[in-house]
Amino acid sequence: MRKRIKVPAIMGAMNEFPPGTPERAQIRAALFQSQWQNMQSLDARSIEKYCGDEFITERAWTLYDPVGTKKLRDWVEAITGDAFEVVVRCIAGFHPEIAKQWKIIAEAEENELAKHGEIGNGRKGESRVRNTKSTGSDTATYVARRLLRDHPAVYQEWKAGKISANAAAVKVGIRKKPSPAEVCVKAFRKAENRLEPLRLIVDSLEPFEAAIVRDWVVEKLN
Repeated sequence: MRKRIKVPAIMGAMNEFPPGTPERAQIRAALFQSQWQNMQSLDARSIEKYCGDEFITERAWTLYDPVGTKKLRDWVEAITGDAFEVVVRCIAGFHPEIAKQWKIIAEAEENELAKHGEIGNGRKGESRVRNTKSTGSDTATYVARRLLRDHPAVYQEWKAGKISANAAAVKVGIRKKPSPAEVCVKAFRKAENRLEPLRLIVDSLEPFEAAIVRDWVVEKLN
């Protein structure tokens, strides 16, 4: 049976609370739950129309937890009564960045990294932390798991949309801040027409720098 939250009788009450407050988040969550459960079909257009875009953009899901769970998957399934994957698939129709973050959050919370000193402590069976090894030391999920374990306050900032995953990783030292040269190279690689920025760079070179670049080009061509 789906657990319902009472929808406030007076919608105007929501405007008494500014965005980012638990009271406003509670109202948003209640509306989201009620409208989701009354829908006939779960498609992106219906979600956007009936569930309220503000629920997502205001990130009410980070501020109000009516079911007393710390895990996003449990929260979403308790609110909607549907599988987490179904909800994420619908949300992705109009907020793909939020859907992507939800997937990462769920993976991080359900597959926490072992705390420092836990591995090899003789813990047996189900008491062991699952997936203590990451598939990559710089993937989005691994960064989220590191933040959750070592920097929970920063993890909550990222979860609430106050900081990007990359900025969070740089802030706590998981990733290094890219140098201006690295930023330039990354932007150059992504450019649709790489010759245009290359021409601008060449035009800005001093004669001796242009001579060095010429030698590099000749060596590359040979």
